[in-house]
Amino acid sequence: MMTYEKVVLESMTLVGFQSVGKVAASSQAWPKLNDFLALTRIATVHGRAVGIQYTDETFEECQYDMGFSVDPKTVDRKRLGPVFEKTQYPYFKFIEVEGGTFVHGTHRGAYYGVPNTYHELLDAAKADGLDVVPLPYVQFYTNHPRFEKEEDLQTEIFIRIKDGSAAATKKER
Repeated sequence: MMTYEKVVLESMTLVGFQSVGKVAASSQAWPKLNDFLALTRIATVHGRAVGIQYTDETFEECQYDMGFSVDPKTVDRKRLGPVFEKTQYPYFKFIEVEGGTFVHGTHRGAYYGVPNTYHELLDAAKADGLDVVPLPYVQFYTNHPRFEKEEDLQTEIFIRIKDGSAAATKKER
């Protein structure tokens, strides 16, 4: 039984990178992100790890952005630009994520199981008559695979819906 809620996410800015590959392999992006965050010290003063998934509903091959949310008013883009260009991180960039209304659910467990949770969440939202916007999907990583057992990992999943979709604020299926 999938539990979800309808939420509004504000627009956000990420510092991160884009990659293409298998959904299950996207967890291999963590070391790149961790190394970059250690170098720039962004993680000590800013937000959270975020993934943006651009994929079809098969969840086989995907394009994804992975980054760390930052406050665009306080991040010195002039200082970070040269860090992107002159280090081993030239593929890092600023990524803008549009806010909106989303269906939110939580995946618990290893990252390779996330596609199943997406399917459950999509099916529940569609069954309740929500108008799902196909892409992209947003993920917040609430804990880290380096510090947690696989079964204790949590990924917050957000699937965009059109504003005004007819669902209760919180729904259990």
